[in-house]
Amino acid sequence: MKNDRLSNETSLKLKNIVSLKNNIFNIKNYFMKNRNTFYFVALLSISLFTIQSCSKDDDCTEQTWYQDSDGDGFGNLSNSQQSCTQPTGYSRVADDCDDDDPHIHPGATENTTDGIDNDCDGYDG
Repeated sequence: MKNDRLSNETSLKLKNIVSLKNNIFNIKNYFMKNRNTFYFVALLSISLFTIQSCSKDDDCTEQTWYQDSDGDGFGNLSNSQQSCTQPTGYSRVADDCDDDDPHIHPGATENTTDGIDNDCDGYDG
């Protein structure tokens, strides 16, 4: 029956929330005891956030999105996440060679006198 299916789905979602809450509580306790493990905790938190971006009932295909800090449409290969839809501040393209400057990206006009590789081709000029 439809109500039984909804009840089972709700129960499963509640179990997942409780499990996530317990994981976060355990991470917090670990961090408080081991303050030198900040990077481990940060990476683990990001992983927990991205693991379940689509449930098995969603009709989507997860894609890799790359953080685009400068908003030029080209993202940072070293900072990505999986999602069915584009997260805010992320791009599908991951070949920005300077994600802090919106004027530097593949296809940008090269300025041969500034000593900067504006178009990310590995050369200035």
